[in-house]
Amino acid sequence: MKLDFKKIQELSDDEIMCYCHKGDIVKAIEKGASTLEKLQNMTNAGTSNNCKELNPNKRCCHPELKILIEIYGKLENEGNYCCCKY
Repeated sequence: MKLDFKKIQELSDDEIMCYCHKGDIVKAIEKGASTLEKLQNMTNAGTSNNCKELNPNKRCCHPELKILIEIYGKLENEGNYCCCKY
């Protein structure tokens, strides 16, 4: 699946990403969450290991979370880890 930066950026703050609202994720990024691990610690977003079964969107949200960090902050390099295998 190719992720569209513009589409993700244009989501409303109330849009559900993982189990968190986009607005809450963006606030954490603006407060310094510059890696997926930091974002997870601040919001609990992307912490499930059964995303394809439990996530409301039925997919791993890590790529989308990393895009939000790139858009609203500065993504620190931490590899390509994802909780789900594609």
